Amino acid sequence: MRPVELEMEAFGPYADNTLIFFEKCEKAGLFLVCGDTGAGKTTIFDGITFALYDAASTEVRKPENLHSDYVEKKAMSKVRLLFTHKGEVYQVTRTFNLNRKHEALLECPDKSALTGRKAVNQKLQDILGLDYRQFKQVSMIAQGEFMNLLLAKSDMRSEIFRKVFDTEFYKLISDRLKNMSIKEREEEKLREERRRQVLESWDALHPDCPLADRDREEIFEILDSRIHQSREREKSGRKEEQRLEKEKDRALKNLERIQKNNGELKTLYALRKELEGTKLRAGEVRELEKRISEGKRANIYIKPLADDCTEKKNLLADEEAHAGEIKKEIRELEQEKKALLVQMAAAKREEKLGAEIQELTERLLVYEKWQREAEVLLELETQKEKLLESAENQITVQKEQGIAYESYREEFFRSQAGLLARKLEEGKPCPVCGSTVHPVKAACGKKELSEAVLKEMEDQKEKTSAKLQKTLTALAENGKEWQTRMEHLRREAALSGKKSGAAMRKKTASLIKEAGGRLEKKKAKSTPGVLCVETIRKNLEENAQRRAAAGREIQICEKRVTEIAKDQKAAEGKLLLEVKQQKFKSRAKAMEACLDSEEMARMEKETQAYEDHVRELQIRIRSLAPSLRGRKLCPEEDVREQIQRAEQQLRTVRMQLREEYSALDRTKEVRRQLEVLFEESSRTKNRRLSLQSLSDTACGTLKGKPKISLERYVQSAYFRMIALEANRRLERMSSGRYELLVREEKENLQSRSGLDLDVYDYHTGKVRGIRSLSGGESFQAALSLALGVSGVIGQFAGGIRVETVFIDEGFGSLDEQSLESAVETLSALSREDCLVGIISHVPELKERIECRIEVEKNRGGSSVFFTS
Repeated sequence: MRPVELEMEAFGPYADNTLIFFEKCEKAGLFLVCGDTGAGKTTIFDGITFALYDAASTEVRKPENLHSDYVEKKAMSKVRLLFTHKGEVYQVTRTFNLNRKHEALLECPDKSALTGRKAVNQKLQDILGLDYRQFKQVSMIAQGEFMNLLLAKSDMRSEIFRKVFDTEFYKLISDRLKNMSIKEREEEKLREERRRQVLESWDALHPDCPLADRDREEIFEILDSRIHQSREREKSGRKEEQRLEKEKDRALKNLERIQKNNGELKTLYALRKELEGTKLRAGEVRELEKRISEGKRANIYIKPLADDCTEKKNLLADEEAHAGEIKKEIRELEQEKKALLVQMAAAKREEKLGAEIQELTERLLVYEKWQREAEVLLELETQKEKLLESAENQITVQKEQGIAYESYREEFFRSQAGLLARKLEEGKPCPVCGSTVHPVKAACGKKELSEAVLKEMEDQKEKTSAKLQKTLTALAENGKEWQTRMEHLRREAALSGKKSGAAMRKKTASLIKEAGGRLEKKKAKSTPGVLCVETIRKNLEENAQRRAAAGREIQICEKRVTEIAKDQKAAEGKLLLEVKQQKFKSRAKAMEACLDSEEMARMEKETQAYEDHVRELQIRIRSLAPSLRGRKLCPEEDVREQIQRAEQQLRTVRMQLREEYSALDRTKEVRRQLEVLFEESSRTKNRRLSLQSLSDTACGTLKGKPKISLERYVQSAYFRMIALEANRRLERMSSGRYELLVREEKENLQSRSGLDLDVYDYHTGKVRGIRSLSGGESFQAALSLALGVSGVIGQFAGGIRVETVFIDEGFGSLDEQSLESAVETLSALSREDCLVGIISHVPELKERIECRIEVEKNRGGSSVFFTS
């Protein structure tokens, strides 16, 4: 920032409008502000700082105290600063009064203007790249605060250097590494919490074999042992199941044999009776007995297995229905995820569209401004054509008037000669030539010509000439204005090749149409009311958690479906095998053979009635008795009890097998979960440790090492360069006695290091604390350090350029030699394209510095005049 012009009115001691032109100081580079105490020297610096930062040059002086006491309280104070920065010209104007009415206006190089106190303050800070405190440290070294940069603590210097050298990037790297390390640790904590939950769940179900306090190898050894034991018990249970099934089969076969023997005897009795009574019902009874036999076998062997199949089928249907519901939920969650992703894309698109709409709106305003300029050019061109046409017409008229005038004038003079010749007499002298001989007299014209007409024609010719001159002047002014406006428009890249107002208007109209069309398209694409990206991201995370939970549930459900389907298939197999063993033609036939108790009772009653009838006839067929001699009806109760015991034992064994299978499955699942968790922890261990080490290094939290962050390390490198630049000036000002040193280490590793400063005394050969310097020595060191900062900033030119340095007082503590060295140093700085301003009461400075702004205190307020 380099001031060009400062205007103050009703500001501090300056009651009247006061203008200070700093351009007069540009050639000298170094200038002095001098005057009586209280005249308003520091107020000049206050005016510059107030214009830029809405604050005085020192924190002691408040903005409300800058209102002039020479004017009324309601009068408005005004400060206007015209300054250049990076080759661009800016102007800021601030007005205020004691009623806290404050207005601000910033005019930018692109002719745009910004109003509002806060908006102007922020815009100026963005332009200059320094905030108020940093500006005071680097450019405006104010009275009473001169030593702040020299004596500032490391944290204060770090804040200054962050803005000056743009080191916030390194801080962002440190923060990113720290966040990544924290994220890895949090994920590991979640895995540890999950392991704890799994182990606690196991311990709750198996209090006899807890795992919570055991290491990984012992946990897997116990789980593998439990899996092996469960498999052995399952194998043993299967063998017992097979043994009981065989025992049951033998009992059923024995029962079948007994029932068959008894049936045969009963049938024989029935046949005897039937043979005696009627042989027509023999076949019917035989068939009825066969159905009874099949029904009993079906009820005993088929019906339990069929009921078991039906039960498993219903259970499978329920599980499949549950699985379908979960899958439906997963599909709905997937649809929700897709919708959220679409919303995310729309939200991002909306953000991008908003920025593009803003850019196009601003561009359209610029194009419309160009169009207005092009319209003015077109009007000037139209005016030029009219002026040219008018000039051509006037020239033609002027020529015609000139020819007519000359012709009339010649004829007029000829007619005058003729009139004179009429009065000539021989022997008398001519009044024109004096001759007394008139051999050839001039002849008179046919008509008399008037001198008044000749005079009128001459006046008309002069009026036409004056009108032509006025037209030509207007034409020249038109061309000059056209050229100025055309050159202004041609500076724009989009209009550089255009040579006429019409071409300019056509091009601007094209640009406006194109930008307007693009703007309308962007607005048409815009969708107000779209959720923000962060809200959608949270919804996506919640959706992912729900889908993960549903995924785990569907896995469990599908596993159960597989198990039940397997059991159903086994039951179906047993049923078909039993159908085959019982010699039924098909499963349908076997199911048809099953009889309910009422039907069985009816059929047995009918058979019994037939057997009773047969027995009544046995007396008549005793001859058949020998064939049944020795055969008796066998009791079935013992065999049935044996079958019931076998079935009860089978149910018990199968229940134990199901429980053992469930326990085995749970153990396998626990082992799998723990294995995955341990595997993830092991796999991410090196990354966690590496990130932790990088984070500690970048953030300066390594144990046993100085607490210096990556950003502080980079700043310390800049600080060493600043110290090197400062020492070049301090060596001259201190006659080679002092050298600034950046402190290398801290005795206390817990404190932050890298930006602490010491001084080396070549007279004593010792390192001293910076606060041990005397007042004059501290001034020399502080001035050297401030100029060192400016020098390093100039080298890097990273968007911030220190073009002006203001120093308020501080020279009174210097002896003559030190003062001479300080002035030489500042003069050398001014020759490096830096404007240096000094406020001081020291008379020697007034003698040494020729370029001066002198402030004079009067009764009605202070005034300023320039001396060089």
